[in-house]
Amino acid sequence: MIPLLIAFIWGLAEATLFFIVPDVLFTYLVLFNRNLALWSCLIALAGALIGGTAMYQWGKKDLGSATRLVSLLPGISKTLIEREKNGLRKKGLLAILIGPLKGIPYKIYAICAPSTGISLFRFLLISVPARLIRFVLATLLADLAFHWMLPKLNLTVQVSILTAFWLIFYAWYFMKMRDLSR
Repeated sequence: MIPLLIAFIWGLAEATLFFIVPDVLFTYLVLFNRNLALWSCLIALAGALIGGTAMYQWGKKDLGSATRLVSLLPGISKTLIEREKNGLRKKGLLAILIGPLKGIPYKIYAICAPSTGISLFRFLLISVPARLIRFVLATLLADLAFHWMLPKLNLTVQVSILTAFWLIFYAWYFMKMRDLSR
């Protein structure tokens, strides 16, 4: 099924070098089919774990080059990467669990985890709830908004509202991340 393939690729891409979260996809899919959207969360998780593994291995092999490239992505700086690496040293796996809920890109934890002594197994183990909680939460919030709070709006209006939400969200997010990166 094409939406599941897109979810897998998006999860993989966002865990590596893409900078738009797959939550965008889930929130659109829930307009059509909640079960498909929730399955997409699981499939995106599989992609994210593969992408996270690749980034972990890159960080383990050459953290300098991984940091240089990741810091070129929108909303990420070397300062932010260093701050989160220090957070990993202090908080361990808890930093990986909480970070994505605060909007810190997962890829930062993936490249920094090896240098803080976190094994690949432990990194992947904590990655499951770290990724899945936010994926499912975004999906269920969109479902609540559009099927329970605004059920009488036609699909075109719902898509327009969702598109406006994501545009406003990312404008705000990138400004917030710019401030965090200082």
